[in-house]
Amino acid sequence: MNPIYLTITNRIQTSQKNVLCLHRRPDGDSVGSNIAFASILKAAGKEVDIYCIEEVPEYLQFIEGSDQVKVLSPDQIRWQNYDTFWALDMSAQDMLGAEVTFPPGFEIVVIDHHKTNDGWGTINLVDATATACAEVLHDFFKSVNIKFDEKAGMALLTGLATDTGFFKFIENGKALRVGADLIDTHKLKYSTILFNIQQQLNVEDVLYVGGALSLLTVNYEKKVALVPIPHKTWINFGEARENNHMLTGYISSINGTELGIIITEDRPGNFRLNFRSRNRERDVAEIAKIFGGGGHKNAAGAKIEAENMEAAIALVLEQL
Repeated sequence: MNPIYLTITNRIQTSQKNVLCLHRRPDGDSVGSNIAFASILKAAGKEVDIYCIEEVPEYLQFIEGSDQVKVLSPDQIRWQNYDTFWALDMSAQDMLGAEVTFPPGFEIVVIDHHKTNDGWGTINLVDATATACAEVLHDFFKSVNIKFDEKAGMALLTGLATDTGFFKFIENGKALRVGADLIDTHKLKYSTILFNIQQQLNVEDVLYVGGALSLLTVNYEKKVALVPIPHKTWINFGEARENNHMLTGYISSINGTELGIIITEDRPGNFRLNFRSRNRERDVAEIAKIFGGGGHKNAAGAKIEAENMEAAIALVLEQL
């Protein structure tokens, strides 16, 4: 057994007031892993609060327990009221979305799978071979014989499915075996996840995707597909912060390219980069790291500042 498992088990037992935070722009793995782990803490009789700097995306609100997440900027949390912060699926502290100074001696337990995570907690369980934080939690729960219910199982399965691109980005059968174990043990319906995430489009969503794809260009020299979304487009579609996840399948599927990048100007001069790899050997986490970001080999993100979209594109292309 991994020795850190015993350390974390002991912390679960000795903690009393626990705080969890979703990372900024929460995805399925962040929401699912935190909801599942919170249920374990509550089952152990512990006090638990879950926060996020923004709301849980609408397409993930089908996960039971997602309504427990309180919208609050992390720099407004009264950290001194808690004894343990469980940082799940959070590759670095800045993923909180706001600058935070923790109280002296504060216990921070990091459980993650990003290879860019340098172990910023006081206790760290980082398995870069895992496809999702949900997979790390599954292995931990199984090893120390922590039982969890159907709701937690569905939350973990959602995290696993979404972070693997619905099992497109796996390099071995481990994630499939974990998924099968969750489905069989808890009698889960995988189709529920697919229906809620892939088949719940509003007309505005489709129009946004169409408008964004109309801006797509391909740089064949760099072997990259680019979707630049200027601030005006972003605003016209109601600050469509939830819709970019629908574009990623397109930008990583274009012949003659090795990767795709969505460049979103969510504020004037502020650009969010979403990287997706098409070539299995092209590690976009390493590219994101250049810009102070991080993520997975096949999917990563970062933020940059530039005078305008043209300057942002030039800056990104220069680094490829």
